[in-house]
Amino acid sequence: MRGARPPDLVAHGGVAPRQPPDMTALAAALLAAAGAVAVADWVAKARRSPARRLLKPAVPVLLIGVALSVEPVVAAQVPFVVVGLALGLAGDVVLLRRGSGRLPLGALLFGVGHLAYLGGFAARQAETGGAVLVAVLLAATLLAARSFLPAARREGGRRLAGIVIAYLVVLGALLLGAVLGGGWLAVAGAATFWGSDLLLLHARFVGSVRAFDLAATVTYHLAQGAIVGSLVVG
Repeated sequence: MRGARPPDLVAHGGVAPRQPPDMTALAAALLAAAGAVAVADWVAKARRSPARRLLKPAVPVLLIGVALSVEPVVAAQVPFVVVGLALGLAGDVVLLRRGSGRLPLGALLFGVGHLAYLGGFAARQAETGGAVLVAVLLAATLLAARSFLPAARREGGRRLAGIVIAYLVVLGALLLGAVLGGGWLAVAGAATFWGSDLLLLHARFVGSVRAFDLAATVTYHLAQGAIVGSLVVG
């Protein structure tokens, strides 16, 4: 009948229903590519191959494409995730080069990237129960810091130790922010970032155990993927 409204508009009081979040075909293809490149990077890491200089930065580049291609739960969260990934990419490039003096710059880039993710969690406002998890992980952080903070101070004095402490504070804030506003998959991502960074700090200051070093890389990529995936998870 002429002038009749479509059934879906009638059911929603004349207002078009909000489309649910979606992992589009392009986003799914980019995510699959990111996963494949990440696995290749893990193999290159285990073999100490120079191919890592291309493989590791390629993962966040592909994940940025995923973030820009999805139909998110909250569109305002996307720019924060993209900035966080871009800063992680910059941090990867810095730390892939040799030289102990690059650690402070790398820590700064990753720390600001975590703050960008926090901004996204604030825009999302999806509170998740997980206060006990945060408390347990923060307590574990204090215990782990007892092993690598003295080593950091011996290597770089109070300045380097202060940088590490500041980074741990940002990491704790990332965990808390994910619980308060990121949703359950973001909490998983933040907790995985926590594990990755503590493994990396242990490998860097206490002793480069190859298994720890590789595990830090694997968990780092999984954390990035989880936070990107949280864009489309209610």
